[in-house]
Amino acid sequence: MKIKSPRANRKTATNKSKKRDKLELRIAESRNKLHFLFATPPISGLSRAMTHDDVDPFDGTTTAQWKQRLETIFSAFIRSNPEIRQIRFILSSQNGKELVRVEMHDSKVRVTPDELLQEKSATGYFNAISVLKSGEDYTQNHWNCTAAVNE
Repeated sequence: MKIKSPRANRKTATNKSKKRDKLELRIAESRNKLHFLFATPPISGLSRAMTHDDVDPFDGTTTAQWKQRLETIFSAFIRSNPEIRQIRFILSSQNGKELVRVEMHDSKVRVTPDELLQEKSATGYFNAISVLKSGEDYTQNHWNCTAAVNE
């Protein structure tokens, strides 16, 4: 059996601490990005419009107009953040149906057509976000990394 010196143990502990700090920083950065997206006008505009016959009572913007604006914001955001491969806006009120999905594929940003949008109610992340309280967020460290904020 090989015994590590106290110096080697300190070095290992320091490396673990650095890795943990780096991971915590990435999580904080991801949450900041999520909160930025959540604060964009289409998020609240879509919510208002969808609960008022697809017309926002605040300014008369339709759900379709808000959706297009969100697609534009997601497209620009994904271009500016190369570590992000996919962004979705999922409706909890419609059993996890995607309203918007934007992906980076082969260095090209693609907005998913309506007919290819999916229902995500059977996914673990949808189940996790469906129980969040107002203002809470959720992150998942997985191949298909997910972040969400409950309105």
